[in-house]
Amino acid sequence: MKKFLLFLAFGLLAVAVQAATPIKYKLVYNFATSRYEVYMNSATAFSTHPQRLISTAQVTLVVPTGGGFVVSGLTGGTGAGAGGSTTAMVWSDSRFNAPTENPTKDYIFFGYNASANSSISFSIPANQDILLFSFQNSGTCPTTAPYLIDNATDPFLPPNSASLNTPNAMTIFGNGLTNAYGGNLSGNASCQTVAPATVSTAIAPNPMTANQNGTLTLTATNSAGNPAQSGMGYSYTLPTGLSFPAGATVTNSCGGTATIVGNTVNFSGGSMASGTANCAVSIPVVAVSAGTIDPTTAVLNNLQNVNSAPNNGAGSNPISIIVNPAACAANAGVLSK
Repeated sequence: MKKFLLFLAFGLLAVAVQAATPIKYKLVYNFATSRYEVYMNSATAFSTHPQRLISTAQVTLVVPTGGGFVVSGLTGGTGAGAGGSTTAMVWSDSRFNAPTENPTKDYIFFGYNASANSSISFSIPANQDILLFSFQNSGTCPTTAPYLIDNATDPFLPPNSASLNTPNAMTIFGNGLTNAYGGNLSGNASCQTVAPATVSTAIAPNPMTANQNGTLTLTATNSAGNPAQSGMGYSYTLPTGLSFPAGATVTNSCGGTATIVGNTVNFSGGSMASGTANCAVSIPVVAVSAGTIDPTTAVLNNLQNVNSAPNNGAGSNPISIIVNPAACAANAGVLSK
């Protein structure tokens, strides 16, 4: 017995030494199922039993006040992949509306306790989203998206007027007895239908002369009444007859990242304000040969949260550039007999 207690003490000490905050939560809205989904993602793998056991967890959701957001159909997750449990986690929910510290918000608390889920045990791979639970809002879709509480900045953190324990939390056996939760990951939690931004393309000047420099501009436009855009992306390949000059510098007012690979610009992670708004990615180009450039060879591919107009995906402003041969009269010699 003494040996066992000594072994247990050393085991708990080792677990305590490993204590950290590897867990992050993420809230997303699934348009296909009309359900909100809450995921965990761990920077550390907990694959063996009992290290992977989740003993307690709390997820706090912040929604606009007024009673329009109503949780229904709360369903627990079963883990990830082959390591998943055959039994769903059992979660409960409660709420506190319009606290003095934040009267425009309601707080919904989702709680999990292993004592009611003794058979739940699933592998926790590193850096993989694992569904904890999902639910529907049987009320109205809020114009302001719900979000997970911020354990560092929310005004309703303890001590508060309601004497409530409001922060997000999770304890995992392999992480020790302290809170393993370490923050939130960004995700689209808006149930508002977002019409994709439109992207138009233009190359100036038009016409161009051979070897003349110009500018390619890809303009993304958001429509009136539309929510803010995020995660915009596309790939655009120049039509034959144009190229990006060596060392071309991208001018980008859309955020995200725009890179040039050969004659293709790859753009991802763009965002734009709600309502009527636009942003642009502009890159220098050079006309490399004389003739007429076929606009249908300039194609937008890999579209992410954007639409392009017809013309083979070339954009809403079809490219029709005439590359005129450079004047050579000034260099012509005088012929004589």
